Amino acid sequence: MLQETETADDRAGAKASIQIFRSSEGKTLQEAGVIRYSNPQSVNDNMASLAEIGLREGFQAKCLFRAPGPDGFSLMHSWFKSNSIIPLHSHDTDCLYYVLSGSLSLGDQTLGAGDGLFVPGGAAYSFVMGPEGAQFLEFRDTADFDTNMRAAKPKFWDRMRTVIETNRETWRSETPPKDA
Repeated sequence: MLQETETADDRAGAKASIQIFRSSEGKTLQEAGVIRYSNPQSVNDNMASLAEIGLREGFQAKCLFRAPGPDGFSLMHSWFKSNSIIPLHSHDTDCLYYVLSGSLSLGDQTLGAGDGLFVPGGAAYSFVMGPEGAQFLEFRDTADFDTNMRAAKPKFWDRMRTVIETNRETWRSETPPKDA
């Protein structure tokens, strides 16, 4: 049975309650309505081209919790498969990442299980997953956020195509971590 907690706000008349969420009930980021994109058309065209050859086979992402409103909050769970890449992008809000398993590289830094990073809103960043992929949590102090994939040079899009074509068959056989 869910029990309510009492806070100072409760005593002032506002009612707060504990909210339970379950991974098994998580929705995709699009289904949950937490993500918006503001990409240049050239980026949208390249992303669509990558989707056609298997981009989406390289990851799973879901929204575990979303508290809407001006003081909202959101928690995402992501699992990116072996050697996959998250293109250079930014968000309009701060994000705190916590690595659950696997590894990812951010520039010359490699993060593994138990490591994390804080990315301020507007900062551009990219991840490259290790050979075992990476599973991580994303905490944001808002219920929804904008993602702006940065326009990249043709060489980058060629690299993404090569990564997808090289890893697509392996990705199909990879299974999520037990606790994903």
